[in-house]
Amino acid sequence: MVGISAQKIGQDALIFFATVNPVGALGFFFQLTAGFSDSERAVVARRAVLYAALVLVGAVVVGQLLLEAMHVRVASFQVAGGTILFLFALQMIFGRHEDAKATKGQDPAIFPLAMPVIASPEAILAAVLLTDNDVYPIPVQAVDVGLLLGILLITYLFLVASSRISWLLGGGGMALLVQVTGLVLASLAVEIVAQGIAALLAANGAAAVHTSW
Repeated sequence: MVGISAQKIGQDALIFFATVNPVGALGFFFQLTAGFSDSERAVVARRAVLYAALVLVGAVVVGQLLLEAMHVRVASFQVAGGTILFLFALQMIFGRHEDAKATKGQDPAIFPLAMPVIASPEAILAAVLLTDNDVYPIPVQAVDVGLLLGILLITYLFLVASSRISWLLGGGGMALLVQVTGLVLASLAVEIVAQGIAALLAANGAAAVHTSW
């Protein structure tokens, strides 16, 4: 396709895979649906991935325009989203499993599974930045949307297979996966917040210098 190289396709696919993080979503999903049957997990997985797809595709279509219209800087979004993600990561590392009955009484598909776990702050930022309206034409953006939907499909397959993966890894293996996932998410969240703060400080510093002139 004219306007997009194989290198960009590969890079963008890797970025979407890293930011959506199907493996990390699997660890969170298994903890969140402890005590659910396979059919119930399949329903939650389907709904969560669908909602996440709506959020991420929506970010591609109107995310950039919405942030500009609300006068919200991307850096501010990074700090807020990263902070929320960090709090959930701490729950994965130190939190105890909730009572299965209490969990069943809630709908975890929308929050926190669809967002901020699957449609994470970094995934939303990637969707906005990799389809920048000022940089990439519509055909290139369409390819990136296809890549994003492909990664979401992989995520769905991971979640549906969570019971089998749990059987292969065992209880101790899944517990370790949850904690490692929490640690990775916490690290990513810290990076997101740090980048956002650095960008805000740089912007404020540049504005102060400009004002002093």
